[in-house]
Amino acid sequence: MQNNVKKGMELDLQEQGSKIVVRTDSSVEPSEKVLDVSGMDRSTIIFYLRSAYRKGYDSIDVLYGEPVSKHLRTGKQRKISSIIHEEISRLVGVEVIQQKENSCLVKSISEASAKDFSNILRRIFILLNDAFEEVIRGISTGNAAQLETLEERHDNITKFISYSLRLLNKKGYDVMSDVTSLYQVVSSLEEITDILKWVARESLAMKSPRFTDGAKKIMTQIADAFSQYNDLFYKFDPQKVAKFYETRHGAKVGFKALVKKAPIEQSLVLRNALHILDILVAITEVRMGIEALK
Repeated sequence: MQNNVKKGMELDLQEQGSKIVVRTDSSVEPSEKVLDVSGMDRSTIIFYLRSAYRKGYDSIDVLYGEPVSKHLRTGKQRKISSIIHEEISRLVGVEVIQQKENSCLVKSISEASAKDFSNILRRIFILLNDAFEEVIRGISTGNAAQLETLEERHDNITKFISYSLRLLNKKGYDVMSDVTSLYQVVSSLEEITDILKWVARESLAMKSPRFTDGAKKIMTQIADAFSQYNDLFYKFDPQKVAKFYETRHGAKVGFKALVKKAPIEQSLVLRNALHILDILVAITEVRMGIEALK
């Protein structure tokens, strides 16, 4: 056996420029992982389990000494088994198949397909555009119910993000040289999703979640910049990149003028929302890098 290739093993041949890359499915698929979450808070448990899932493990044995864990944001104690079930409900293709007093065994129940990645990435973009629209509607009218939907929207988008990262780790991509770049793009989309959830939460915490027209305009420009990135990601054109930078510049200049007269709470929310533009700049450069390799 050489390079994990055995006689009789099915091989996958992929053409990359002047090279032929030989892969085996088993070469990129880890199998089992044991996670000891004793003493961890709720969020750390969730992220630890999610990371193992994204890495591609098909069997994850979660161990814990005490049955409860603290939720830092609420200050309440939560049953660790409930935390695990909550997170597993947001992960595609795995289930808790065994639960004991101090452990839960999570296993894959369906085979991941590399063909799913492109469709899922498109779905993530669609859902994020919808989330931007809902935030803008919420802050335009002061409708708390619309802003409250961002919690569920966040969880739904995160589910698809986790699965797409798992696919990249387990199955790779048609063009293997793009895997690292795509991983960065998807991870950045998760950051944007988190910021939108935070914008909704902080807006709801205000005396009134209805923003001024000037503040709403800045948030709309941020949403437009995201939509422009979505477009240039799939239909790359240097002119679209220039248009994106123009929109970004307009939002930043507008914020500097607005911050002098806008309510302080709205200014703080927008200041954090503007970080989305910096994230988009980074993955615009990534997209240009993908184009340069063609």
